[in-house]
Amino acid sequence: MGLVDNAKEAMFLSITATIFCASVITGYNVFDNTAKMNKVAYSMNNELDKNMHSTLIIEDNDTYTGAEVRQSIFQINEGQIDIVVDGTTFSKNIDPMAVDVSGISLTKKYTPTYVRDSSGKLTLLKFS
Repeated sequence: MGLVDNAKEAMFLSITATIFCASVITGYNVFDNTAKMNKVAYSMNNELDKNMHSTLIIEDNDTYTGAEVRQSIFQINEGQIDIVVDGTTFSKNIDPMAVDVSGISLTKKYTPTYVRDSSGKLTLLKFS
């Protein structure tokens, strides 16, 4: 073993130590930035939660225009429920393209009534 071998070994050790220190510093920065981002996200979520209001009350001001009622009739096959509009029943088995919806005013406001069976499944939708 000569002086050259000791110099090579010293260079390899110094390069290895430098890479190790750089890795430790980079790892610390990654974890530090992640912790900072978690704090920011947590504080943003806390601020948003103060603006949220929830209630179990169902609003009764649910109204639809005649255009929305007509659209419901044209999609009657997808919902598989009967629809009653001002006493006129539209069966779930009708062809939506063949039905006459001219009696439904486009500008009139309709209030829905939902009829459900004992299991809670929607069976009839009434607009009046």
